This record gives sequence, structure tokens and C-alpha cells, in this order.
Amino acid sequence: MMRAFYTSCPVAIAKSLLIALLVASAAAPTRAQTTERSIPGLAEQLNSTEPPIVQRALRALAQISVQASPSEQLESYRARRRELLALRPKIFTLMSDPVRQTLLDALECASSFVYELSGDGRKTVDLAFGHELSARYDVEPDATIRARIVNTLAVFEPEDRWAHDAAALVARGVHDDAPGVRQAAVLAVGHKRTSDLLPQVAEMARADPDDNVRAAATDVIRKRSRD
Repeated sequence: MMRAFYTSCPVAIAKSLLIALLVASAAAPTRAQTTERSIPGLAEQLNSTEPPIVQRALRALAQISVQASPSEQLESYRARRRELLALRPKIFTLMSDPVRQTLLDALECASSFVYELSGDGRKTVDLAFGHELSARYDVEPDATIRARIVNTLAVFEPEDRWAHDAAALVARGVHDDAPGVRQAAVLAVGHKRTSDLLPQVAEMARADPDDNVRAAATDVIRKRSRD
């Protein structure tokens, strides 16, 4: 069909464009090939001494992880997941990187691929990542990063073996000095991570000094009262 178009096309520039399209189509790797080749290369870039390279690699790995789907051929999916999860020790190390943006990207990357998809579609934070989150929170001076850590529990469900410590992390967030952290903790309570904190959230809805925290707490109390 394209050959017929090329033969009949009187415009030289259109023919040139068609040739370029055919060359690009022939040279372009499939999505699966691109992904499989990129994981080892990106893993190598995590060892770079240049923060922007490390940060780009972390973001790319996170994107690959979220795109990985169990609907693929099962063995291919499992192999890709194993390859990604093998990078966790390095990702966890980068969660303590002195460069703030690298630390944030490492946290987001870890969040993207250390959970397993269960049969009902829930996203579950595993024990290893949970321990890393708790340890990072305890020593993190940056309120934005502490909020991101606590917010993980407003998005993902903790694995049963980490559920007690996850509830303790949310409780620390409720009492954090930074309003952004308190708001993230309130949202985690709203996702039923712990019911023991509902009385404190109700008090926050009434008297927290931050408008956003009060609004979030009020919304959580309203929603939980309908459950």
C-alpha cells in the first residue's frame, strides 16, 4: 500500500517524508524491547556521580514499573518484576542521598515498584520498604520528605507484617510539627490505616492551627462517620 502511494505521489517532499517514516518504523524497537534493554542501562546510571543522571534513571525506572502489567505474558511480567525488585537495595540507599531531589526521586521510585499487586487490585507496601520508610522518617529533617513518607500510607496498604509499625508511623505524623505531615497523616487515617487515631483527628478538625489540616480532618471525620 505504501509502495503504491510512493509510486503515484508526484510531490518529492511527500516521498521524502514517506521514506523517513519507513526508515523510522524499521529502526524503532518495540516497546517491550526498549523496556527490557533499558533496565540494566538505567541500573548502571544509578551509580553515576552526577545527580541529574541518577535522578533521570530513578524516574525512568519508576515509569517502567508502573507500566509493567500482569496482563502481559506471565513469564515476561515476572522476569521484569524480578529485575526491578533486585534494584531495591540501591534504591533504598539513594533514599538517604544528601542531594534532596535524588532522595525524593528515590522515594518515588521505591514507592512505584516495591509493592505487589494482589488479586483484588490492592497495592501493598511490603515489609522491607516499610522498614525503610520508618527509618527514614525518624531521621528526616525535611518536612516535605516526611510528608511524602507518611502519604505513602494514604495511597498504599501496608503488608500485614508491617501493619503495626505503619500505624505507629501514621501516629507520629499526626503529632508532627509540620502541617503538611499532619495533613498526610490525616489522609492515611481516612484510608482506614488506623481507627485508633479518629478521636485525635476529630480534635484536629476542631482545633488544628492550619486551615488545610482542619479541612482534611473534617472531611475524614465526615466520611468515616458514614462507614
